[in-house]
Amino acid sequence: MSKTYKKIGTIKQFGDLWIITANNLIHNEKRSYRSVARQLDVDTKTVKKYANSSMNEKKTWFF
Repeated sequence: MSKTYKKIGTIKQFGDLWIITANNLIHNEKRSYRSVARQLDVDTKTVKKYANSSMNEKKTWFF
């Protein structure tokens, strides 16, 4: 019996933990974009986008 999946929608933004994990795999473990994309179950372009994004920018927290 084959499982079929229906795409419900798209993710607008990944969380900080996901971004940290992706950057760790790419920069510290020297893994390829394709390898990271397979592990995190996303498209290679998504990994490139977040790896090259400004993760090092200061976040402003309002309390």
